[in-house]
Amino acid sequence: MSDVLGVICESLNVNESTISDIQRLSTGMTNRGYVFTYKGERYIVRIPGVGTDKMVDRVKEATIYNTINGLGFNDDTIYINPETGIKISKYLEDTHVCDPYNDEDVILSLKTLCRLHDMKLKVDYSWDTYREFDLYDPIWKGHSSIFTDYEKVKKEILGLRKFIEDNTDEVILTHIDANHTNNLITNDPSNPRAYLIDWEFASMYDPHLDIVCFAIFAYYERERMEWYIDKYFELRNQKCSYDTRTKIYAYIATYGLLWTSWAEAKRIEGQDLTDYAKVQYKYAKDYLEIVKERLGKEEKIA
Repeated sequence: MSDVLGVICESLNVNESTISDIQRLSTGMTNRGYVFTYKGERYIVRIPGVGTDKMVDRVKEATIYNTINGLGFNDDTIYINPETGIKISKYLEDTHVCDPYNDEDVILSLKTLCRLHDMKLKVDYSWDTYREFDLYDPIWKGHSSIFTDYEKVKKEILGLRKFIEDNTDEVILTHIDANHTNNLITNDPSNPRAYLIDWEFASMYDPHLDIVCFAIFAYYERERMEWYIDKYFELRNQKCSYDTRTKIYAYIATYGLLWTSWAEAKRIEGQDLTDYAKVQYKYAKDYLEIVKERLGKEEKIA
């Protein structure tokens, strides 16, 4: 823990004797997180994992945190280094990670997500889904995909791009990585709410991507997926049209493939995420077929 202690003291410009109770967090697939105590209060330090500098624009991330600080969405940041990506924030006490199969937890997380989307915040940075493929795919090119039909499936899914863009009605500040592990639920029944943390990918984009990221990371089956989509639109007092629902399915296929590519890149770098890749690739293939079927129907009924 000495290296972590050094990072904390250097970041906060404090003496080592003022820091205590450093504990490693078990969550997180790309970063290391530690909880520590300073002047009687607990904080969390995020130390970016190897290779995350290729995935995250840290200058942009710092701007995002400055935009949302004080709005009650997350653990307010007290230090962030746009060069190293090291971030220190207040630790959210008496919370638990959202259980994606507990309806109360999920609805609380959706209310927070809807509040974000309804605020229609603007920043200067935009997300580009297809640029992400250009980041991940080259890392494992030269090595065979564990999926023999990957290139065929990728070509078809990327062919959905125009349909997705033609059916995107709003572009606002979107979390991009709103999976259940980034949703913390308060344990106090008198103050039920959800916090949304880890905004390192947040950008201007179609907000419907956020519901997709939650659902596929939670490994939702089709019935649960439909329930989740319906709840989101109900909470936003909106109607999910046939084309909008089809677009969401197209996002599921696209992001299933994207996270497959990411997992394959991680495999080449030495981190075995084969099981995760298999789940995401199944989303890619299954929802590609669903989209193709829906686009082929003449009668459109949501």
